[in-house]
Amino acid sequence: MELRMLAAQQMRLQLTQKLRQSIDILQMSSLELMEYVKEQTADNPLIESISGEPRVRTGGRKKSAAEHDSDWWLNVHADTEKSLEEALLEQLKWQNLDKQTYLYCLMLIRSLNDNGYLDGTPEELAGHIGAPLQELRRALRIVQSMEPSGVGATSLEECLLLQLAENDPQNALARALVARDLQNVANKKFALLAKKYAVDTAAIQKAVDRIGRLNPKPGLAYGKGKPEYVVPDVVIQNVEGRFEVVLDDRAAPALSWNLFYLNMIKQTDCKETSSYLRQKWTAAKWLSKCIEQRKATLHHVAKAMFDIQRDFCEHGPASIKPMSLKDIAGVLNVHESTVSRAVRGKYALTPWGTYELRHFFSASIPQCGDEAASALQIKEQIRDIVAKEDKTNPLSDQNIAELLQEKGCMISRRTVAKYRESMNIGSSAKRKRYEV
Repeated sequence: MELRMLAAQQMRLQLTQKLRQSIDILQMSSLELMEYVKEQTADNPLIESISGEPRVRTGGRKKSAAEHDSDWWLNVHADTEKSLEEALLEQLKWQNLDKQTYLYCLMLIRSLNDNGYLDGTPEELAGHIGAPLQELRRALRIVQSMEPSGVGATSLEECLLLQLAENDPQNALARALVARDLQNVANKKFALLAKKYAVDTAAIQKAVDRIGRLNPKPGLAYGKGKPEYVVPDVVIQNVEGRFEVVLDDRAAPALSWNLFYLNMIKQTDCKETSSYLRQKWTAAKWLSKCIEQRKATLHHVAKAMFDIQRDFCEHGPASIKPMSLKDIAGVLNVHESTVSRAVRGKYALTPWGTYELRHFFSASIPQCGDEAASALQIKEQIRDIVAKEDKTNPLSDQNIAELLQEKGCMISRRTVAKYRESMNIGSSAKRKRYEV
């Protein structure tokens, strides 16, 4: 066996550190970029300050009636920075309690989860902390008497019953439904419930409507710290009937330089100091260039996107056209991965609300003629059909498919069901209402 050395050429793409940094910056969200630049600034004396703190906006389109109807209970989000524990401790101060009871209440409050429920049963907690069960239950009743109503419950049923006891104590039917038939209520088996409780379906509907106004997660009305916000990177403006894409400069940092250290590069006689500062100056300029490249790429991508989505800008979500990353990459003559990175974590403030840019990428569904509809368009049409239906006689998935087919959309019952479920819209049985 003979061993020989051979020389061969091989093509290989190797990412330099600078190119890697440029790619990373392109795919950062505005908040991620701001944090990254702050880290770089702490290590680079040439960067004096960062301007352009992100303007925060709460974003997202408003939910339609159909989306709200898809859940029979409320979906509550944090609307205050005060934590649940802080709110309860404030109330605890005003209770005239002996020291031991106060401590038991304090332990219970600190055993609540984010939803406001007690983690564990009173028996388990009593054994864990070595407290008399009767005393701990007394302390629990004190905690459960506090606001928000329903706090300190050990189950969903108890949470809802606490709220009914405080706000609607005479509603015996609603209490019975919560205590014994919550699953049947969720599944809207009203005929079965009407027979069981010897009432008509209208009475069941009225009681269920009352249950639906209760809050199953009282703790979520309180925050766990600072709330998160959506920061729009681009704004779609209507300028004399034309929709223009404008970058929000406050969503990206702008750098300024420390003139003292810049002058020192030329003035210092110390080679080590000069070399160090020149290295940092090169890094600072490259960082600034990456940020500008990110802005330019984002602007080109967003402009190409909303050139395609002009109908959405004029008429709203039901007019979103099918569009893929490949479509935008073809328009800009770039790789699909560049488009993917550019839209990652980025948001647009449009005439119809704030949307993540990825929201507009959707597969097409064949229609009669030469046109095609996006999956998002079809979903909006389904949402609109459900919103306008007779709630006492809701449409089946087959009925909805037939209505869409009449409009030229070749869609199956199974696809309607899949889209409906993805939008958290219940089946016809769960959407049905009875005359009250």
